[in-house]
Amino acid sequence: QIRRQPSNRPNTRFSHNSIQNHQDLIRFALSIAWRASASKLPDMDWATLDKQTENLLKEYVLGKAIVGTSSFPVSLTQLSSIGEAQNQTPSVDEKPILNVTPDDEDGRTVKIVRIFLDGLIIHVHVSPMPVEQVEGNPMFLGAQDKTLVTSVTYEASYQYENFLHVVRECHPDLVERE
Repeated sequence: QIRRQPSNRPNTRFSHNSIQNHQDLIRFALSIAWRASASKLPDMDWATLDKQTENLLKEYVLGKAIVGTSSFPVSLTQLSSIGEAQNQTPSVDEKPILNVTPDDEDGRTVKIVRIFLDGLIIHVHVSPMPVEQVEGNPMFLGAQDKTLVTSVTYEASYQYENFLHVVRECHPDLVERE
């Protein structure tokens, strides 16, 4: 259960949230990532991970204790405006991370499994990340008592861009011509 902390600023793009039983939400996210990767369904082709990562995820699904953030840190983003109703299967993507270490001036990308749940986007970080970047970082479930949940409007989201891409490919007659 997520309890939202009210903000005094109307245009806040993040909020600190107390999440009870965060281990259950982490296990749920890891379970979806594992199930999508292990699936033989064509719809899940975009969520395939290497066998070692898949097996580590499976250990959590089968009951491995979740301590802190787990080996696969989970972050949350919420869409702050309502967009088109849609479904999307989990997918593997890359996420830019800036200045992870002092030697990392330009940042790097990490592999994530992106899970879309009707306005809540879950990122399961499957690339190894430095402990000092994750431990105590409120961006990750289980790192602190409160989790920092970022928000983005639907119109500025990856979800919207993906929706437009699908419409352009599958229904070109619906796209306005310039």
